[in-house]
Amino acid sequence: MGLFDDLFKKKGIPKKMNILGKEVEINADAMVFSQRGLENYQQQNYSGAVTDFTKAINAQPSNQNFYTMRGTAYEDMGNDTEAAKDFSKTLELHPGDFVAAYRLGMVYFRKKDFENAVKWLKVAFDNSPDADLSHIGIGNNNILFIHKKIISGNLGNFLTQLKRFEEGFKYLDEAIRIDPQYANPYMAKGMAYAQMGKPKDGIPYLKKAMQLGNTQAGMALKMLEQLAQENDNSESEELELDFVFHSSDHLRYENGRHVSGPHGGAPRAVKVEANISGNEGYTVTMFNTDGGQAVVQMAPKQMKLIGADSEKIQLKGYGRDQMGASFADYGLTIFHDDGNIEKCVLHMYDRGVDIEYLR
Repeated sequence: MGLFDDLFKKKGIPKKMNILGKEVEINADAMVFSQRGLENYQQQNYSGAVTDFTKAINAQPSNQNFYTMRGTAYEDMGNDTEAAKDFSKTLELHPGDFVAAYRLGMVYFRKKDFENAVKWLKVAFDNSPDADLSHIGIGNNNILFIHKKIISGNLGNFLTQLKRFEEGFKYLDEAIRIDPQYANPYMAKGMAYAQMGKPKDGIPYLKKAMQLGNTQAGMALKMLEQLAQENDNSESEELELDFVFHSSDHLRYENGRHVSGPHGGAPRAVKVEANISGNEGYTVTMFNTDGGQAVVQMAPKQMKLIGADSEKIQLKGYGRDQMGASFADYGLTIFHDDGNIEKCVLHMYDRGVDIEYLR
């Protein structure tokens, strides 16, 4: 166990002891019973541990640690009702006890009561030590210790279950900061993005969780990849574009290098509408509107959606015109802010030319 190994077998037990920064009164009989309880607990004899921890409590009812120990044994027996009573007693005696708060929160989690689970895990997080205590024999599985990364990771996960995503991500990111090799918060964050309808954003986190050994990440990753594909298909099928963008001027780029413009006024109009040939996708036509007259400058090009997000919509030509020229030599990127078009960029891939039409 580490923390209490051989501690109470020594002669000359002191009257007080500092444990995890808390001054604890020492009762010799209680210490002997608690040591026996710990030994039974280590051997997974949980009913025997409960018996011994009860004797320790009877000998020294003011020691909150004994209630936490017995509550943990009850918890491992599957008796959450008695476990909750003991963790609550610990917190009555010591409101800042982070282990009892964490374990009480997990009892509520198993009851699917996420509100109370979050409440107690926040108490645990706020009171848990930041330092690594392994050098004094306290590891992740100690009966009186829970690592802060575990508290933070579960707290973040529970908050996302309540759809409090921004707050949940704060704790998940903290768990990752504490231990970048801890797989669980990556898994939780990936699944949270799926809940948010953003499977693409969640995929990198599930890949990381899988890389770190989370056995459930592989199946979840396949699910998110499928959802992302379905979303792409849905966007492709449902996005309706029918507008004319009036441009006051434009810039010309060749192979990424700015070569001309602005011109001090060169009005143009970009028209995007449902495919006039009746095929899938759209028709894109360019007009010169100088002098108030609309003259076709680029003949209609057949295009389809290849990507869309909160900032831009990307179209690319497909098929050929009646003369056999490939529409795939053309593309259009529409930059927008909440649906308001900011600019359009016409791509002429075969020539390495981009023309940026400004508002």
